[in-house]
Amino acid sequence: MLTLETITWLAGHWRCRDDTGVTEELWLPPAGGMMLGLNRHLPDDGNVGFEFLRIAEDSTGVAYYASPGGAGPTPFRLTAADDAIAVFENPQHDFPKRIEYRLDGEMLVASIAGAGPGPSWTFERVSERP
Repeated sequence: MLTLETITWLAGHWRCRDDTGVTEELWLPPAGGMMLGLNRHLPDDGNVGFEFLRIAEDSTGVAYYASPGGAGPTPFRLTAADDAIAVFENPQHDFPKRIEYRLDGEMLVASIAGAGPGPSWTFERVSERP
């Protein structure tokens, strides 16, 4: 069974600068059966966005809970993971249906997808575990 220990590499402060602005993601290391996270997008147009995130173990494995804009959480089950990739899926959700984090050397690539590919972000590590 997949556990939080498999994805401890996700912990840290990550930043992506692209043509829309700056996106940051912060993940606390596992404690108490969960990892807590925060995503903040600071676009050049000034319409700031945020998302509260949580990855938690339960009796059936590990789930990623996304709460965009502070809305109620949507669960995505951890379906594949190793020391460089974590894949979370919820086939019943409208969009996204899949969330993936992948280490690419020193970079973290995060992507979302629905029926087809969606956007991705390439983050550089700002700091190790907070």
